[in-house]
Amino acid sequence: AKGVAETGEPMTLAVLPDRSVLHTSRDGTLRLTDAAGTTKVAGKLDVYSHDEEGLQGVGVDPGFTTNRFVYLYYAPKLTTPAGDAPATGSATDFAPFDGVNRLSRFSLRTDGTLDTASEKKVLDVPASRGLCCHVGGDID
Repeated sequence: AKGVAETGEPMTLAVLPDRSVLHTSRDGTLRLTDAAGTTKVAGKLDVYSHDEEGLQGVGVDPGFTTNRFVYLYYAPKLTTPAGDAPATGSATDFAPFDGVNRLSRFSLRTDGTLDTASEKKVLDVPASRGLCCHVGGDID
């Protein structure tokens, strides 16, 4: 993958058994670069991407060759308001900024595209949104 058009804002990558590479971009785009170096968009998730949130991690299931499962860690959009959370206030003021970072399992079709309808939610991690910084989500 070369340049912003083929990487976006890169976050992490995972190598598939055929030596192609899945790589995430914070804006929710999952790309696939094959062993020959050709890159295409595999899928896109609707993500909350204020500050450092967005699509973070990608992992490949140990049984991928038979089940085609991949795991993505991302911040789903939900109903979080745009912009920063208030600097001060009550729990009620901060409540609209309560969100999650989600680990989900998806199927990757044999044509290299993500089946977003196959999503199986594995884990939701509570997150205070609209506050800066240091969001991460590596999948090992």
